[in-house]
Amino acid sequence: MEKKKSRSVASTGKIKMKKKFAKQGKVKKENKSAKKSTSGIKKKKDKTFEEKSEKFVKMDFEEMVAAEGDDNEEEIEAKELKEAKREKGDKLEKGKKRKAEDSDKPDLLQMSKKQRKDVRKQVKTNYELSQKTKKMWEVLRQEKCSKEKRKEILDELKELVKGKVLELVYAHDSVRVVQCCLKFGDGSLRTDMFNEVKDHILNMSKCKYAKFFVKQMLRYGTKEQRNHIMIAFHGSVCKMVRHKEASEVIEMAYNNHANLKQRLKLLEEFYGPSFAVFKKEGIESLDDIIKAEPEKKRQITEFMANILTSMIDKTVIKHTLIHKVLYDFFLHARPQLRSDMIESIREVVVQILHTHDGARVAMQCIWHGTAKDRKVIMKSFKTYVSKICREEYGHWVMLALFDSVDDTKLLAKIILTEMMKCLSDICEDQYGRKVLLYILCHRHQQHFHPHTIELLKKGDGNAHSKKDANTRKQELIESVSKPLLEHVKNFARQLVRNKQTCLLVTAIYQNTIGDKKPLMEAICGLASDDLVAVPRDSKDALNKMHIIEHPAGHLVLKKLIQLDRETQDTVFCKMLIDKVGTDKMITWSTINRGAFILVSLMDCGNDEVKNAIKDAMTPLIKKLQKADFKGAEVLQQKLES
Repeated sequence: MEKKKSRSVASTGKIKMKKKFAKQGKVKKENKSAKKSTSGIKKKKDKTFEEKSEKFVKMDFEEMVAAEGDDNEEEIEAKELKEAKREKGDKLEKGKKRKAEDSDKPDLLQMSKKQRKDVRKQVKTNYELSQKTKKMWEVLRQEKCSKEKRKEILDELKELVKGKVLELVYAHDSVRVVQCCLKFGDGSLRTDMFNEVKDHILNMSKCKYAKFFVKQMLRYGTKEQRNHIMIAFHGSVCKMVRHKEASEVIEMAYNNHANLKQRLKLLEEFYGPSFAVFKKEGIESLDDIIKAEPEKKRQITEFMANILTSMIDKTVIKHTLIHKVLYDFFLHARPQLRSDMIESIREVVVQILHTHDGARVAMQCIWHGTAKDRKVIMKSFKTYVSKICREEYGHWVMLALFDSVDDTKLLAKIILTEMMKCLSDICEDQYGRKVLLYILCHRHQQHFHPHTIELLKKGDGNAHSKKDANTRKQELIESVSKPLLEHVKNFARQLVRNKQTCLLVTAIYQNTIGDKKPLMEAICGLASDDLVAVPRDSKDALNKMHIIEHPAGHLVLKKLIQLDRETQDTVFCKMLIDKVGTDKMITWSTINRGAFILVSLMDCGNDEVKNAIKDAMTPLIKKLQKADFKGAEVLQQKLES
């Protein structure tokens, strides 16, 4: 019974499978007519399917069940092919629709470069408005535009841009129109424009083009409008300083337009997070904050150290705002924190010493830095030494170096050697001469203002300078003496005839070490020229004047003669008599300044020189009595005494 049952089950299963395959075969045959466009690969699949169906008829039940899984795979594959074809058809239909839609669009490939540019512009918002306002701007910005015409254009522009100022300032072309309106417009026009955008000042400051609107409002706006802009910056100053575009706006606001109170409010954000939010009245500096709350000094300086360390970058550290914060930090930070900061910024000191606060920061780095720090700072000055010497504040840094660096050989190698190569430029500049005079005369009050001397005294007695000050001074003079003497010898005429450089010549003569005979010969050679009267109102009168008559030249001679008397070494006076001769000196008595030079020679302390002058001038006493200038009177009294 079990065998019969199993056979009957097998036979029924076999029948079912035959029906199934027969049905599938019919479906395949029907689909063949619909798939005439299909490839030969599908025909092969149909043949293989028929071959498989014949095999299935001959199979046992177990073999059929095993093969049924393969059939399911064939079904899945057929469905996937059908689905792919349908999707392909849909894409083709969509493509046809898209082509129909795009037929109205311009063909950019067939256009010229200029036409394509115009098409792209037309896509932008306010294109027509922008084009119209730009044509008006071209007329408005010209100098030859009359006041009446300008007023008419401004009134028209006011109506056109009303309500659209915020959109226009973000475009590179239309923002120029708005800038021009702010420049030439009246207060009401500026107020209307400002009121439209006053809530977006911070975002505009960060935009490449809109920042110019903020700059113009700082320049032409009212006091209240500037104050509104300053308040808009509160809480974001640190971020703005780091931002490429916004940093320009904050720098301009701090340097040119902020008052003392507004500057402090901008600086307070570098002192801690609480100062960025809570603004206190009656505080004018960091000193006032620390005096009011001394327990916060450590917290403030540590916060400043963290935020400043993150800003040590060539693009950020150049800002004056950062220089002020750095200087405040150096004044109040403890020694260890200060040393860490010096190590961080020593390579970029050269980038900040051109400003008032930046130069003071550089001086602090030199005074409190180690020998290694000073060496790194000096090396960063290479190729910039001449420029630094000629800067209003930068030359202070050079003076601080001369006071602090113990390794004078290294200083001479890096700094002084480069200075001596640019002596002509340095001597002609008022600050460059001070650098040379500081090496020669140190802190002499004749050459330096008391304020500068007090500033430099703050670096005295620092922990890292061990060498005696006089020893350091002498070593520096030895390094520069030879090139300075050589320079005066070669350019004596230009240096002696200049009011600014004549004092430098006397300082070089008085303080340098070495053979000064060539220098004296060069100056005596100028004095040996024939005295020729030059009309005071003629062109280049000063250049043609004799050294005795020249307002600067006669002072050099007088000072050198005086130095001979003080040192009791009358080498210059003897050389002057020998080089010029008494015959030419007689002509000096005909002018006031020349007569006073002769008096100085008679007072030099050398009897030989005195007698030579007296013997030459005694026959001319009667002429001196008739002269109407003071020098002749004094010389006459000297000869008769």
